[in-house]
Amino acid sequence: MTKERHNGIPDTARKPTGKNVLLEGCTARFDPDTKNISVSIFGKKIISGNIAGPDENDYWIGYDDGDRNVDFNICLNGQTNRYELAVYPVVDGRTDGTTWQSVPLAFDLAGEIKDLLRVLGTKELDLGSIEQSSMALWWDNKGRANETTVLAVGIGDKDDLYLTLDDDCGGDVQIWESCGQLSDNDLELVLENIREYMNGPAKISLRELAERAFTLPAGETISFFCQESLDDYAWGVTKTRQLDADLIVIGIYGGGMTFMYDLTGDPDAGELAGFLRNILSAFTPEGVWLKPRE
Repeated sequence: MTKERHNGIPDTARKPTGKNVLLEGCTARFDPDTKNISVSIFGKKIISGNIAGPDENDYWIGYDDGDRNVDFNICLNGQTNRYELAVYPVVDGRTDGTTWQSVPLAFDLAGEIKDLLRVLGTKELDLGSIEQSSMALWWDNKGRANETTVLAVGIGDKDDLYLTLDDDCGGDVQIWESCGQLSDNDLELVLENIREYMNGPAKISLRELAERAFTLPAGETISFFCQESLDDYAWGVTKTRQLDADLIVIGIYGGGMTFMYDLTGDPDAGELAGFLRNILSAFTPEGVWLKPRE
């Protein structure tokens, strides 16, 4: 099937026949009333605009940052009457409609926050490390309004978004989406906190580092630091296949401190985690920091 492209992008798009991950960490928010759309990669906004007009139910947006050349298509699904967003690679100046990726499309702030938490791979995000954590409004049992610091944001049962707040009495209190307690004003500030977190150094536990290294394809490398400031030695962990065995190599860039671990017979990352802990515990007791994603 061929379809005429809109918005001055000279191309034809064929009916997609497969799905791929073209843009890791890609999410979007769309307001069906105003027709405003924003697209982000790991919380960093790459597209923001308005698609109102004759093509608003089947709209194409080109994006090229020098490394990634793709076309986004937002269209109204005639069966569900809901908008959907997909991204296609551009090859030789033309959209390749044979491969595509569905992009999570939120229709409100709560939905966008949930999508970002899923990108982070967590159901709850501690915002205590944010330098200027946001505030949110809540009412106590006596009907008094309070505005206190947001400690965490998470997704509960039945996809219910919540904020955990400091109650100013040494404890905490939670407010919930399903109870109508989350205002757009509060969620806008929380969204900015999440983006700030995603654009900063990402801390992962030594166990998580081991799990990532365990599943790492041969030849690929994870670079990390043992200090949040990222001004210490840069470390790397890589997997290599030698002598019919999978080997993990970890060390400081430039040499001088390199270690190797044989994965043969390991069903999971448990023993590797102990190996990494023995090496890194003198440099960092709890975890390591990854550079912000570009």
